[in-house]
Amino acid sequence: MNRVVVTGIGIVSPNGITRELTWESIVNLERGIKPSSHDNTNFSGKVDDNFNEELTSKDKRYMDRCTQMALIASREAVRNANLEINEGNCEHISVFVGSSVGGIGALADEFGAAAVHGVDQMTMLVIPRNLINMITANISIDLGIKGESLAYSLACASGTVAIGEAFKKIKNGDQKVIVAGGVDACVIPQVIEAFRKLRALTSAKSVEKASIPFSKERTGFVISEGTAFLVLEELEHAKQRGVDIYCELDGYGGSSDAYSLLAPHLTGITKCMENAIADANCNFEEIEYINAHGTSTKLNDLYESKAIKNLFSHDPVVASTKAIHGHSLGGVGAIETALCAMMIKRRVLIPTINVSKEDVDEEIETNLLLAKITPYQGGKVLTNSFAFGGHNASLLLSNYKEEI
Repeated sequence: MNRVVVTGIGIVSPNGITRELTWESIVNLERGIKPSSHDNTNFSGKVDDNFNEELTSKDKRYMDRCTQMALIASREAVRNANLEINEGNCEHISVFVGSSVGGIGALADEFGAAAVHGVDQMTMLVIPRNLINMITANISIDLGIKGESLAYSLACASGTVAIGEAFKKIKNGDQKVIVAGGVDACVIPQVIEAFRKLRALTSAKSVEKASIPFSKERTGFVISEGTAFLVLEELEHAKQRGVDIYCELDGYGGSSDAYSLLAPHLTGITKCMENAIADANCNFEEIEYINAHGTSTKLNDLYESKAIKNLFSHDPVVASTKAIHGHSLGGVGAIETALCAMMIKRRVLIPTINVSKEDVDEEIETNLLLAKITPYQGGKVLTNSFAFGGHNASLLLSNYKEEI
């Protein structure tokens, strides 16, 4: 089996419209969560509207906000990897994208106009701006990628699954380079209201209490938007190019709860993490840090923490970065994977903010990393994504070493 490494990262998030701006904000524990401009939620994570300044007016017309973010982040990832895409290699590079709903903002606008003015007033752009596969299509056209372009839609696990499936392709020798990530731009009234009706969104009155995973005062998640893309590369290919390496991807696991459309299940969550570790052929004791799905909803936090406690007797540190950047649905798993890769490269681990030891729900027994960053000691990092429908995905990352 081939070894797989991360050689490029691009991020557009509420914390910053580039990789470095996002990292600077997050490593300083600065919230991307702000008071919402929408009446049906108090807080959200919005990307700065100037993120798309490098796009042409035609790009903006033909692409939903979701696709625009993905295009910007994929460009940044390819530049960061010093990856030149040309006629000689374009057929041997692929792009995989995960998104829960694709261009839902464009769809809401068009259907709203149709309801008021009649369906004949809808534009021809509703299809190219809305379909999830149009995200991969726009990226492949823009970057000149002629290998496979695949789109995955598994709610909040979408971005993690896209990266995991790309990892499998390279590990099994089917591809050398894949640009993979996730994206969603769902901070619109219609999506907010749907989650509010499900009682999944925070009801907090202060931003400090808006996203507080594992706290006894938690009331739900903060809806956010954003994207991250990673360049995954077969190790020997990366070494031949002489490119810098963020980290190694060791394992990918998935599972289905087969239980509920909305509620998580302990067995499925447990099996997902077990599968990722088995795929990496490593010991449970090698895991140093777990980036939890950690949505700040009672059932997710409880079952995830129980699964971690049952699996890991050595008590690795656990945190949820969603307390900082919010929950961007299909994009969040990719953002968290990118952050984990940067934590490994830059030797720090990011905590859960706004939660003290005294705040923690008494049913949560995991070794939570709270309030302060801590040095990374070189162990493996596990990142989890669990979605409505019982779709679960976990990725295992490690510090790249020349020899293993």
